[in-house]
Amino acid sequence: MSDLCEYRDDPGSSWQHVPFSYLDEDIAFDAFAFRQIIDSLPQCIFWKDASGRFLGCNRTGAQAIGLADAEEIVGKTDYDFHQDSHVADFLCNEDEEVMAAGIPLYRQLSQGSGAPEVARWYETTKVPLRSANGTVVGLLIAYEDVTERQRSEAALRQANEHLDVAANYTQNWNWWVDPHGQLRWISPSVETLCGYSVFDCFGMDDYPFPVVHPDDHAAMRDFLSHQTSGEWEFRFRHQDGRLLWGRIDRRHVVDRHGRFLGMRYSVHDITARKEAEQELMDLNLSLEKRVAEAIAAGLEQERLMLHQSRHAAMGEMISIIAHQWRQPLTTLGLLLQNIQYDSLGDAREQAALARRYEQAFQLIERMSATIDDFRDFFRPVEKLAAMNAGDCLAKVLVLMDASLRHAQIQVESRLGAGGDTFGKANELGQVLLNLLTNAKDALVGHRQEGRRIECAVEDADGTVRIRIANNGGPIPAEQMERIFDPYFTTKEDGTGLGLYIARQIVEGHFRGTLACANTADGVEFSLVLPRRHAA
Repeated sequence: MSDLCEYRDDPGSSWQHVPFSYLDEDIAFDAFAFRQIIDSLPQCIFWKDASGRFLGCNRTGAQAIGLADAEEIVGKTDYDFHQDSHVADFLCNEDEEVMAAGIPLYRQLSQGSGAPEVARWYETTKVPLRSANGTVVGLLIAYEDVTERQRSEAALRQANEHLDVAANYTQNWNWWVDPHGQLRWISPSVETLCGYSVFDCFGMDDYPFPVVHPDDHAAMRDFLSHQTSGEWEFRFRHQDGRLLWGRIDRRHVVDRHGRFLGMRYSVHDITARKEAEQELMDLNLSLEKRVAEAIAAGLEQERLMLHQSRHAAMGEMISIIAHQWRQPLTTLGLLLQNIQYDSLGDAREQAALARRYEQAFQLIERMSATIDDFRDFFRPVEKLAAMNAGDCLAKVLVLMDASLRHAQIQVESRLGAGGDTFGKANELGQVLLNLLTNAKDALVGHRQEGRRIECAVEDADGTVRIRIANNGGPIPAEQMERIFDPYFTTKEDGTGLGLYIARQIVEGHFRGTLACANTADGVEFSLVLPRRHAA
């Protein structure tokens, strides 16, 4: 059998040359059917002899190179169809290499000449044709114009690249879960937000809960279980331990045909916003607190000024009374002297009148001194000065002596050698006067006999301690908690400002403390003031 077999499509057709290497001589071969098969193929099919001349082609190949009939290719070479000799040289050299090596070249992709946007792409397969004894006698060439496919693939690659950029380089932490609940994709931005890589996340059990704050686990599970769009704010932990805030939203993922592909979750970092909101909230709270403190301080100052102005007015009034009182007292003294002079004749009457005169004159001096004491007590003091708490308490007891004796109250006082402090004596006197007045009122209102007030001043642990106790019965617990509150009083005619202002003076002006406690039979007030040490 020869290497090539000739056949006719029909009795009147011309001879066609086809390789017979793979056909057995004994098998009847329908050349017409063979021709119909290769002509129906979409690929361009060519076959050559060992010298590189074409022996034939199919109809698709003839149309591709501009031939009206496939027979026109017989005997021609690549140089007959390519104006660029470099292209023909390349094709011929490649054919010779394949035939020389005897190794087929499958599906080689090549680009035609011209700009990328107009150049054509071809996929070529070249198979050596052999004779019955294995000698390469020609070449079978099949190629296909794959330009549209290449352009579609290039467009798809570009679209995928754009999608990767949009999906993988977004600032949000995104992930996708398929309809079966399987985690399919996590954006690399998870590492920026959480400190964990994509591989760390895929390796987590029960993702994303190892990142979510434990207190938000239950709410997160509820959020992830819904198949509808929505959003929610939650807390999560960065790998370095920082607590952050995120806003997560969920969306359906569907293809272009509307088929459900799962859920897409996206987390946006809102930590800065949350911190700003918290700072604003703290600022508002602190502002409200500062305003309230300023108002309270203003009211306190106003009350103290009112209290002091009342005492100043009282001092001025007492000064006027003293001025009016001293004139008749002087006149009374002159009258007593005249009575003494008029009674010089009788020795016994003179002695008796002398005793009465001395007693009356002592009363006049005491009345005058008392007026001075009251006037000085209520006179405002502008500057702080060294003072003695024991002396201050003694003066107050003198002022209240008549009132306490009238109420049948026994006063026991222990005024030690210490008690040196620093401040305004009249302010401390106002505090002590208020405490003694309250003690007197408590005794008069709750005890019929055996009324007693104990006063003491002593130095202890670098402080000056003043104690004023009475046996007028304890204060109920519910009232004890409020006795220093402004406007709280148990007296029908009380203002509720006495003890409040007393504590404000002690704490604000003396930097001390004023406390109250029940005893076995009454109440004890204790003042602790800073002690003034000798220079």
